[in-house]
Amino acid sequence: MSSAENNCQWHFAQSLGGQDQGPNDAMSEPFKKDRFEAIVRESIQNSLDAQADKEQPVIVTFKFKSTDAKNYPRLFDIEKHIHGCLDMYNDNHAHRKFDPMLEYLAKARDARMDYLEVSDENTTGMDYSKDDTKSGFYSFVKSAGNSSKASESAGGSYGFGKAAYFNLSKIRTVLISTLTTDNKYFFEGVSSLCTHKINGKKLVPVGYYCDNEDEEPIRIPTSIPRRFQRETPGTSMFIMGLGMDDGDTKLAMMKINEAAVKHFWLSILSHKLIIRVEKSNQGKYELNADNLEKSAEIIFDKYDDLKRGHKNPRAYIDAVVNAGKDDKHLLFEKDIPYLGHVKYYFMICKSGNDYILNMRAPRMLVYHQVNSTDYGFYSVFVCDDENGNKLLVQSENPAHNEWDEKNATELNKPLVEKALKEKDAFIQECIRSVFVADNVETLNFGGLDEYLSIPSSLDDDDYQPNFGKPTDEKSEEETTSVSTELGDGEIQKPQLPTLGEVRIKKKKQPKQSDNDGEGQQTGHTPEKRQEKEKEDEEEEQDKEKQEKDKEKKDKPESKDANDGPQDPMTEDEDGLHLPPMEPLKISYRTYAQNGEEGLEHKLVIHSNRATNRAVISIISGGETSDVPLTVQRSDNGNILNNQLTKVHLAAGKTVIRVWFEDGMRHAIKLDVYEDQ
Repeated sequence: MSSAENNCQWHFAQSLGGQDQGPNDAMSEPFKKDRFEAIVRESIQNSLDAQADKEQPVIVTFKFKSTDAKNYPRLFDIEKHIHGCLDMYNDNHAHRKFDPMLEYLAKARDARMDYLEVSDENTTGMDYSKDDTKSGFYSFVKSAGNSSKASESAGGSYGFGKAAYFNLSKIRTVLISTLTTDNKYFFEGVSSLCTHKINGKKLVPVGYYCDNEDEEPIRIPTSIPRRFQRETPGTSMFIMGLGMDDGDTKLAMMKINEAAVKHFWLSILSHKLIIRVEKSNQGKYELNADNLEKSAEIIFDKYDDLKRGHKNPRAYIDAVVNAGKDDKHLLFEKDIPYLGHVKYYFMICKSGNDYILNMRAPRMLVYHQVNSTDYGFYSVFVCDDENGNKLLVQSENPAHNEWDEKNATELNKPLVEKALKEKDAFIQECIRSVFVADNVETLNFGGLDEYLSIPSSLDDDDYQPNFGKPTDEKSEEETTSVSTELGDGEIQKPQLPTLGEVRIKKKKQPKQSDNDGEGQQTGHTPEKRQEKEKEDEEEEQDKEKQEKDKEKKDKPESKDANDGPQDPMTEDEDGLHLPPMEPLKISYRTYAQNGEEGLEHKLVIHSNRATNRAVISIISGGETSDVPLTVQRSDNGNILNNQLTKVHLAAGKTVIRVWFEDGMRHAIKLDVYEDQ
């Protein structure tokens, strides 16, 4: 028996009947996409949930280490149990899973076994009491699908997160060592394989590496293998058998740093968390509140990285760090009925993707909310309230990357649904206070369109926010003053960073929309403008009728479809008429507005050159599919179902007014071409 191991060896109990477990492990599926990102999320969340001194940060360290295989011969006895798995499940799937394990052990036995130690400080450690399902050590080591947390609002409510640790191990083996704040030691190893046979006996899938046949954790510190002993309160997870060379390790260290910044930047920024990553021959890295911004710049070299999208947190860090420092960085706070005290950080930025990062205690990223608006902003929603977090935890899936009432129990589903709707309503209220002009109505805001009443991004010339002036001031035109006071709750002084009262002024848009276009006159009365529009429309219709009559007269009665010039409009597989030409290079914004002639939509198009032959295809953009919109009337071009043809576009901005057959508001997508 090796002195390094003390008396530890593997114990797999004999199966006494019941259901066998095969090689498939459904519990691991949510964590296989990115193994290091999964381990970062799970381990740090667990550590933050077990914080001891709330005034000091939790420290989580990721150390890449190795040990001489000859010092742990009994640990390598896991090899015979892996062979036992193949004896029972001798098929292709079993070989794909277990053959790499045996190959790794064969190499490591003659050299060193590498492993990752994930340890924390300023945590309570995990207590243990036999058959006590609520003790932390029992929950992780002795059960599956069970979670024990000190708070109902803590993460990991499913108890499936431990799969992230086993996924990282080539041999599906993790050793756990913990020291509680009341000086209790517990140590045990766990291997998760499948039901298997050794010497004709059927054994259970999960085995324990300890010094007793009762499979109880070691409690005496001197009986714990020296390498795995704790010296201060906290927990260490030793993920055995990574199978990585130095190049792989260096890449893994980079992935850990990237995942830590991506998911826990607000915890770090709030002085709640410090993360360390190290390997003896690769150096040490630390992420803390002082170097977080600089580290994010190094890891995510581009500020606005469209390819990475939500994975780049730098803009959101900017939104929080600079909240209240200028008229582009805002912070909204409010106490709302179900979620309690919430915060919404908001940064106006032309290149913004209009995403919302959703976070709860312990200020880790749960998921990003993608929206179809194009205002240009980055924002972060945070719920730190204890009661609110209880509801949000119940709305999370096993991977903890979504909030959805379907994840809650039937008993709690009504409350969770109300809480999530309340969250969305609060967010849209904040956005309205920034962007919505008084007479402009909604088009769409992905996931929030049930509540929102905002345009699909006004043109820069149509709307410029005006912040920071006293609310009793008035501009040359009558204005409406709006502060970030929401409902009955006033803006609160934030804890991070300090922010005074923020007030917002919005320019009141005139009811008439005729002045929005290029080259339109401002001296005419509405009546004269309407008369002029009517005359122009009638003249255009007469001209179009004459052209059609001439074409009909000149057209032969019979003609081969392949002879002569063809209609530039063709049908695609969905029956939509699309022009077979190169698209124009344009940018556009759209919004809906109630006018004297009913609900109209404005298409604000910026073109790099002028043309009189533009063709515009109009569709309504939905989450799952796009729907063509039948145009009833337009003030520019001719109408063909959901298209405008012979549209006049100026070099620069052109505003087109359209009315749809259904008379409803829509989120609009445009395809713009030029007829050759």
